[in-house]
Amino acid sequence: PPPAGKMGALRRAVGRLREVGAAGPLSLPGATNCGCGSGILAHYRQARTLAGWTAIWYFFAASCVITSKTLLEELPSHVWTLTLWQFAVTVVCARVWLAARPGSGKPQVVLKAQRRLLLAEGVTIYLGLVSTNAAFGLMSASLVETIKATEPVPSVIFAAILMGEGWAPATEQIALAVVVTGVMLMSYAESTFQLSGLLATLSANFNFALGNNISKVSFARIDRLDPLNFWYRTVQVSAIIALPAALAEVRANGFVPASMSFVVLLPVALLNGCSFFLYNQATCVILDNVKMSVHAVLNSARRAVLIAATALYFGSGFSWINLLGAAVAFVGFAFYLSRKFSDGAAAAEAAESTSAWPAPAAALVALAPPAGRTEAVAAARPAGG
Repeated sequence: PPPAGKMGALRRAVGRLREVGAAGPLSLPGATNCGCGSGILAHYRQARTLAGWTAIWYFFAASCVITSKTLLEELPSHVWTLTLWQFAVTVVCARVWLAARPGSGKPQVVLKAQRRLLLAEGVTIYLGLVSTNAAFGLMSASLVETIKATEPVPSVIFAAILMGEGWAPATEQIALAVVVTGVMLMSYAESTFQLSGLLATLSANFNFALGNNISKVSFARIDRLDPLNFWYRTVQVSAIIALPAALAEVRANGFVPASMSFVVLLPVALLNGCSFFLYNQATCVILDNVKMSVHAVLNSARRAVLIAATALYFGSGFSWINLLGAAVAFVGFAFYLSRKFSDGAAAAEAAESTSAWPAPAAALVALAPPAGRTEAVAAARPAGG
């Protein structure tokens, strides 16, 4: 028998296994089981929910970038302070959201192994965000986002090495290369380039890519936290780490905006913090439900949206090369979506054939990656069935 001190963890693990067995092929927040044995219908519902979270991710990411750049133009010597503000607002937003959810309204209990992952995630997210804010203070937002378009490269490498996902299929690699190329063309001939800004952006890419993979490791554990609890605990760690540098920065530089009054600046700061929370919450949900190679392509397409949004907002304008880059990125993303849709429909049909099986067996097939779905079907099929 396990030691008495570990009985609680054992009960939670058993409860989680039951949840997985009962969940069937649908695991995205907002998706519901149809109960009619239709794997294709489940596939469409799951895709629709994922599309909704992707739209939230894109929209509020653009809002966060624009407001971050605006705040840093008013307070150019407060990169660390802005970073702390974003984490502090996110902690409040996440706690309010948790309290409003059905149930106890309390955060999930964090076990020891998850604490180590949350510490690592908090450190990498802090380093990535402060590097991004430093880059925004040195270069234009569109150029920073162009360089950040290379983030999927370390993400996929980390996923292959740390997560054991293996290298992405050739079609996904081609789509990713096309999207990244198009995104980089969208900011061709940018005049605000600085070496220090480039190094800061590459640091952000490295840390965010590592952080995304740490999230995947956490979500794959039996003692996992759901995306909202994971993000809430992560930003608690990041806020504590960010506090000393922010206090030192305010003490050294004061806190006087360049042209806006605090009355005008406060709504911008609130929108910035809330946007940061929402787009990262959407990121956690998406990471919980797709492979890193899929997230990499979605992330590259997001960069194209951010570059276009920041160029329009700040009046940077577009050249014909920038427009060509947008077209290339769109073609690459459309090619990727067409491939994933056809693969997903085939997987849904395979899952539909298991609808009459016991729930754990159906879950085994639904949770298997496409490459191993045939083997999962064979393993899950009841004897003589």
